[in-house]
Amino acid sequence: MPRPPRVEDAAVEEFVSRVCHDLGAPVATILLWEQVLRSSNGDPEIQRQALDAIRDSAELHGRLLAELRTSGRLRSASDESASSSEIPFPESGQLSGIKVLVLDDDPHLLDALRMLLGRAGADVRCETSAAAAFAILQQEPVHVLLTDLTMPEEHGHSLIRRIRHDQLDVAAIALTALSAHEDRDRSLASGFDLHLTKPVSLERLVTNILFVLAQRSREKIR
Repeated sequence: MPRPPRVEDAAVEEFVSRVCHDLGAPVATILLWEQVLRSSNGDPEIQRQALDAIRDSAELHGRLLAELRTSGRLRSASDESASSSEIPFPESGQLSGIKVLVLDDDPHLLDALRMLLGRAGADVRCETSAAAAFAILQQEPVHVLLTDLTMPEEHGHSLIRRIRHDQLDVAAIALTALSAHEDRDRSLASGFDLHLTKPVSLERLVTNILFVLAQRSREKIR
């Protein structure tokens, strides 16, 4: 007979999941804005906006690490850097005609996704409130919903269950720092078409948006 999970195990799992989310969110924002910088063509306003967002996110990440070290939860940290010069920027127009609704409580990340997905041709709308996003889905056609999971007002899993209950026709991608297999399984079981872990390159994001749209189209034909 399998051993039932202990309360201590559940607490550790919840803590690790929370830490992964909190530390991953600012890193994802930094990497997205780095992609904006690489494609800015020297536009000084875009560069200023990107550097401000990167600075704010880096400061947040530093504060989170300091809090973990102070609490004794984190003994050491190793930084791994990957070269982004090898990441190709998607061709403009790949998402032409596709309406994307992005939901996240990080305004810097929303600005980066609005700019990057817009350059890929998408019609992008951003919201920080699950209630506002749900109202939009009820009132107008949206092809793809990109949403974080851990948000202050309503969890992404609760939102997608309401969307599926009301039979709103939208492809939904969970875009989150939660990366455990259990997190992916729960997202799919709740009604998401795909679970993507932050940070994610724009090329991979565009590819997966096209994938879930093609997948839903095939399902409608059956």
